[in-house]
Amino acid sequence: MSFLYDRNPHHIGFVVPNADEMGEVLTKSLACRRLTSYTVDLPSDVLEIGTPGRVKIVLAELGKLLFEFIEPIGDEDTVWRRSLHARGPGMHHVAYTEVPGYESAVRGLQETGFEISVAGLFDEGRWCYLEKSGLVIELMSAGGPRLADD
Repeated sequence: MSFLYDRNPHHIGFVVPNADEMGEVLTKSLACRRLTSYTVDLPSDVLEIGTPGRVKIVLAELGKLLFEFIEPIGDEDTVWRRSLHARGPGMHHVAYTEVPGYESAVRGLQETGFEISVAGLFDEGRWCYLEKSGLVIELMSAGGPRLADD
């Protein structure tokens, strides 16, 4: 997967029971800059694979490192709720945005044994999580949260 070798990840995602609290911990303890907080509804018409649900997202940055804290909202059996239940709070995924050749990148990872756990559409394109042996990689075809100097 050459796209993984020649680019840095966009962000590291964490699944947590309280995204606002984690954002506060980072801003107070590590002097991170809290960028934004928002809620995302993932209805069945935007999901190609996965369980519809709702999540709260808090983004914070430390230097050039972007953290995404994801809090499952509600009782739906989403990929984030399952991860939080199975492993507790912690790192969930490494994300790559603006992936050139998105479809071929997804197929390439699938050929090495990765499986899609959730996939969907957003205004600018498509995204998915691919999992293998506890490693989760998020790929986005375009868009997504961006740092001011990206």
